[in-house]
Amino acid sequence: MARYCPEPNCGKRLEHDYITTPARIIAVVGSSESGKSTYVGVLVNELRNRVGAAFDGMSVDLVGDASRTRYDEVFRQYLYGQGRTLRRTDSIRALHVLEPLMFMLRFPRRSRLSGRETLTAGLTVFYDTAGEDILDADRRERLSRYLAAADGIVFVLDPLQVPSVRAAAEGTGSMPAHTPDQVGMLQGLAEVLRRSTDRSGRELITIPLAVVVAKTDALADLLPPGTALDRPGPHDGSYDEADGRRVHDETRALVHDWTDGPALLNTVQNAFADHRFFGVSALGFPPKSPHELSPHGIHPLRVEDPMLWLLGRFGLVPVTGRR
Repeated sequence: MARYCPEPNCGKRLEHDYITTPARIIAVVGSSESGKSTYVGVLVNELRNRVGAAFDGMSVDLVGDASRTRYDEVFRQYLYGQGRTLRRTDSIRALHVLEPLMFMLRFPRRSRLSGRETLTAGLTVFYDTAGEDILDADRRERLSRYLAAADGIVFVLDPLQVPSVRAAAEGTGSMPAHTPDQVGMLQGLAEVLRRSTDRSGRELITIPLAVVVAKTDALADLLPPGTALDRPGPHDGSYDEADGRRVHDETRALVHDWTDGPALLNTVQNAFADHRFFGVSALGFPPKSPHELSPHGIHPLRVEDPMLWLLGRFGLVPVTGRR
């Protein structure tokens, strides 16, 4: 018998794997043009290919026709088929606003008793949520339902929307059209989560938060020599905690030097009990133009780190290098 989403006026059919598998929901939040959609599109491709191979054949299977169609129409065709950027105003993308991407993560495991290969599965759901909606009282209520259900949150922070970084990186590629209040979005995110989980202002939020500084390919002149952000993560079959701490420390130091960096760091520290900073490049090279990717193609760097950290928190992947 078919089952449907219990949300009023939703009416969407729930896939069998969604019903029968414990769900882990990841909410991806970021301002317009921050690169969050590009990040999601490249991340799924990397998990299905390079990262899956490094994790003993982990497979990533999109669940249901809706997710497969959305990934193909919104992400794959543009990024990998046409070499084009993902535009916020694209009519196809507009049809899928706030629809989740659902997929199964399947991990080969060998049973101690039978010696046969078994699979454990985790279902992850992404939401393409605009950070500006958090600043809008009329749209905030709708987002709160999704955010309250999240097991983890990825906040995509665009350094090119920070005036001081934007000035220093001028000429490295296409710049976002506006510079929104990203600190205000983080503060609004914390307020929404406290209200939807009925927490007081004195309590820290326990949902893990990954703060992802995107577009590190445009920050080459701002990164220190020998930085960990310039080399791939050593996550071969596990999340390397020691490497993750180095990336966290270096990214925090980078953010601290921004105009509003100290305010941003304080907001995260004083609101979220479990948080980590990451630096990633989804594309590897700045886009050639607002509509066209670099002719060098897509060569992501550390795009999987935030997801592996969260999966480690959920107990779905092993974690090594702990202190």
